[in-house]
Amino acid sequence: MADVPNSADRRFQGRLPLASHTLFTMTAVITLFACDTPGIRLVNPDVSDSSAGVTFRVTLEDSALAEALGWEDGVPEATVFYQRVGEPFAPESRTTDSLGQVRLGAILPGQFKVAAYRVLDLDEASATGGVVRAFGDGLIGYVSRHAAVPMNLVVDNAGSLVFSEWWTKGTEDYVAAKYVELYNNSDTTVYLDGMLLGTVWATVSDRSSAPELSCAATESWRNDPLAVWSPGMHKFPGSGRDFPVAPGQAVTVAMDAVDHSPVYPGLPDLSGADFEFEGSADVDNPDVPNMPYLGPEPRWDRGSGLEISSMMFLAQATEFESLDRRRSFRAYEYARVPTELIMDVVRIVDGYKYIHDQIASPCDLSAPRNLERLEGGEFLTYDDLSLAAHRRILRTTAEGRLVLQDVNTSFLDFVHGPRTPGRVER
Repeated sequence: MADVPNSADRRFQGRLPLASHTLFTMTAVITLFACDTPGIRLVNPDVSDSSAGVTFRVTLEDSALAEALGWEDGVPEATVFYQRVGEPFAPESRTTDSLGQVRLGAILPGQFKVAAYRVLDLDEASATGGVVRAFGDGLIGYVSRHAAVPMNLVVDNAGSLVFSEWWTKGTEDYVAAKYVELYNNSDTTVYLDGMLLGTVWATVSDRSSAPELSCAATESWRNDPLAVWSPGMHKFPGSGRDFPVAPGQAVTVAMDAVDHSPVYPGLPDLSGADFEFEGSADVDNPDVPNMPYLGPEPRWDRGSGLEISSMMFLAQATEFESLDRRRSFRAYEYARVPTELIMDVVRIVDGYKYIHDQIASPCDLSAPRNLERLEGGEFLTYDDLSLAAHRRILRTTAEGRLVLQDVNTSFLDFVHGPRTPGRVER
């Protein structure tokens, strides 16, 4: 992948998003072995057509900035990642030419995850006021042999509060050690009082055995451009200005704010967390503020409150009773959280379970594209409890504050690194 500028995160420089260094080709090379069964002949899939080929074309959504950077014809030196859906391997990558294109030979058609990424070098940043910026896009879709795949990069948004660390592993029979970390990515103090933290509708597999969970049936839930639909959420305590978060400060939200390592070696000590979910029958750390559960569904995970899951949102303070409700085809009730209240949405997939659910026919969207373009993955590190997903560090301000990357594409925004709840560091 492209080098990260000098001011960017050194811990993960040169590493693929949420994957290892090893690249695995997606162009199928099938070796046929002798078959002793009379009358049977094995034949290669036809991938030899020399006229076949896939082209990725990468452009910048902001046409004025593209002109200022000299990228009107396309984004040069961008990294394009591509990976067949369901493969538990690191994605392949290529770099665009001077016209912002990557041309491949023939590939086996199918559903692919594709992402494109570019970070300005310091000597290119004059067009952005001397500030290093990142650009990204991602999609899931069918790629044919002769496909032309357009990628339209959006510029990063510093935003306010963002998800900065994500740990949703645990063990098969113990999930209460999960946590997320939030980071104030702005230059002003933010107050958590009354904010909402919850799960998002995230069924993205086309299940023939359950038509009500097909891509067509769930599309209106997954791709409401004006809202996200949530089956459950917790609320931060406080009456308005009780829980400030300073610029550059991180806070940890745990399911249970206790030391989980006695339960299983390798689980985190979360006794120093800043907040914990309030459950129906969970342990309680009296020194850590509780976040009450609001609903709309009474879904408790073994008494610990909502399970911190693969796809979550953070929203500005609002009255839960003011949110619209709707029941799905399985009679579950969902609350509609308007887009203008959403501060961040992240999807980090759950390793091997995701592969099993997605391998047949994934839906193209797991959330509206204005909030999340392509989920990140934990394919190669899911069993390593010492690693968490970290949002990339994009640059450092003159005052020494770290600015994290947010191009609304978890695949690009998050990388793996050692678990450090409550701290964002290089």
